[in-house]
Amino acid sequence: VPPPGSDAAERVDIDLRRLRATCEACPEIEVTERGSDWSALLQGVAAMKTKPYVDSLVDVYGPHDSYPESFWSAMASYLQGLNDRDMILPGGRYSCAQELMSRSLPFLAGRSLGAVCHIVQLAISKRKLLGYSNGAIVPHECSQS
Repeated sequence: VPPPGSDAAERVDIDLRRLRATCEACPEIEVTERGSDWSALLQGVAAMKTKPYVDSLVDVYGPHDSYPESFWSAMASYLQGLNDRDMILPGGRYSCAQELMSRSLPFLAGRSLGAVCHIVQLAISKRKLLGYSNGAIVPHECSQS
């Protein structure tokens, strides 16, 4: 998958069923399902929580909101200033996070794709900054949710 910021036309479609089957066939990978989403982690990662690299893993469904209010204010201001074309974001958390990162937004600088996926989840479920409209993610005031 091309890095965030690359042209959307260069993105590669991935067969998620095949990827999941490949992960499930590998004894070193643990596949877990949560709702309609799934994740794959190396076996034993949960037992290695003291390792610094494991601490950087992000649970996109995690309810914990550790982002400062100034961050959420900056995101809210950005969303309120979007025009009709730019406010329509891809309908999945991952795709939406990729699109937001490709816009090089200052308030997302230095954050991982996993963190931005978590931010999108919190912005939809907890902060009500984003919602859904016709399968797309849009600012909440323009949503049907």
